[in-house]
Amino acid sequence: MLHLGSEWLKRRGQSQEFFDSSVICVWGIINTFTEHHDAWNKNWSHKDMQHTMMGVLWWAGGALGIFLSRKGKRSFVPAVIIIMTGWGMSAHEQALMISSKIHALFGYALMAAGLVRIIEVCFVLQDGPSDSSNIRILQYLTPYLLVLGGTMFMSATDEEMHRANDLGIDHVTYALFVFSLSFVIFLHMSFLVHLYSNSGKNKVAGTESAAKEEGYEAIRLSNSQTSPTQDFEAESFELTNRHSEDGDPVDLTGKDEIDWMRSDG
Repeated sequence: MLHLGSEWLKRRGQSQEFFDSSVICVWGIINTFTEHHDAWNKNWSHKDMQHTMMGVLWWAGGALGIFLSRKGKRSFVPAVIIIMTGWGMSAHEQALMISSKIHALFGYALMAAGLVRIIEVCFVLQDGPSDSSNIRILQYLTPYLLVLGGTMFMSATDEEMHRANDLGIDHVTYALFVFSLSFVIFLHMSFLVHLYSNSGKNKVAGTESAAKEEGYEAIRLSNSQTSPTQDFEAESFELTNRHSEDGDPVDLTGKDEIDWMRSDG
């Protein structure tokens, strides 16, 4: 969204939080009715209740986010939902200690991502839209933390946790491996986005914005306001006051001697 989605959002007249809230709301409805596999009136475990209530959190918060983000307005709701989800995951107890620790790190990554997102929207961008030609370094932190959280979550399945526990791998070693993997994944994603935005027709479209980033836009605009004829006449006016080695004035305007002398007279 930083590089390729900002212009699309401007054309649509919507903010990123509107679409974030829509996805969160839809997935919350699905999650509410799919996390308990037995009859609704029996065999509810703490795990089922927590997962189901997360679904309720998502569709309720997502609906609020859709309402607050209408007409292109920015909203804090998706970030707050991510923080609340991270808190729930950090306290989500598992059968194995290593699994509980990894789930906690997953929750911490989500909470950090939500906090950074609030800082970005409220204080860095000051409720304004993102500008793909002027991306601040803080704006890369939220997507990386989300990639880290997703990588941590996908690496915390029961099969993987039991396998790591059987091999005697502690949660610190496992987490460091996942951290390294998240860097590689984020590098791969960033490279693909860069390749797409700087090849073919996208390269031509991005030439002007690239010049602006490098500081040449102001020079181009100032030069475009002055025609070549005006530049030449200004230079000629300055140089006609100079004298040649023989003491005669030098004409650079292209006029013949008679016309020049008449104009001087």
